[in-house]
Amino acid sequence: MPVSFAPAQRRKQRLKLMLTGPSGSGKTMSALVIASGLEPDWGKIAMADTEHGRGELYIGAEVPEVKDFKIGPYQVAAISEPYDTEKYIETIEAAEKAGFTVLIIDSLSHAWVGAGGLLDQKSQMDARDPGHGFLNWDVIGRKQNRLIERIMASQMHIICTTRTKQAYTWETSEKGKQVPKKVGLAPIQRDGLEYEFLLVLYLDHARAWADKDNTGMFRGIEFQPVPETGKLLLEWLNRGIDAPLPKIEPDLRGAQPCPGCRGRSKLIGEDDVGGIPVGIYHCEVCHNEWRAKLAT
Repeated sequence: MPVSFAPAQRRKQRLKLMLTGPSGSGKTMSALVIASGLEPDWGKIAMADTEHGRGELYIGAEVPEVKDFKIGPYQVAAISEPYDTEKYIETIEAAEKAGFTVLIIDSLSHAWVGAGGLLDQKSQMDARDPGHGFLNWDVIGRKQNRLIERIMASQMHIICTTRTKQAYTWETSEKGKQVPKKVGLAPIQRDGLEYEFLLVLYLDHARAWADKDNTGMFRGIEFQPVPETGKLLLEWLNRGIDAPLPKIEPDLRGAQPCPGCRGRSKLIGEDDVGGIPVGIYHCEVCHNEWRAKLAT
């Protein structure tokens, strides 16, 4: 396929934000507060809740130090175990079809370490086939990549929360006593995930600081997320032309999902069965092969 270049243009963006921190650091509340600045209509803000209903506890909640503001009636869809990545993808697609502007995924950590998540699937695969541990990682990596690619390709603003591994340090209190403080370390997800996001904010006691910031607005500062944070981000995101990036259309005949894992497939050959042309497909995730009638 010939390669062509064109002048670079600033295009409008959709926010892809990761909020990460230890338990109780204010991730869910901060996600809702920022979402309200991105979208003033609470009916167009959705949450994918993996926390057994805890995502619904914030309706009507007031935000400390934010006057005349309450969390409004956002929409919620539950993701329960097993936390397979395909459930996340189905929820993203359902939110897009429903016309939501903002989707909060609370939390993305479950897709990695939750029951039925990717690490759990890896353990089950190794138990069935202990001699192919490295190949099993390839399958898991492809499933993870499919989820992340789907998040990044969405035309919604998506805010993902992740838990962090926790540790404790000792600090001196105002009374001069040594007290333990819970601190967050690396996000509980696949290493390097933060590089995929436009903005990554670490939180502790509802205070945020940027670990990665492509906007340049939050570097070197500590702040409390407020609705104006979302409004500032929206203004930055809306700079540029209102046109999507050019797409390279895939071979539609090779776009059928795998009947086993629903992963992306590739057309590797063609056959003829009773005069009907069929394709030979190979799944890039589980490496299953099957035949199906060629799409026209």
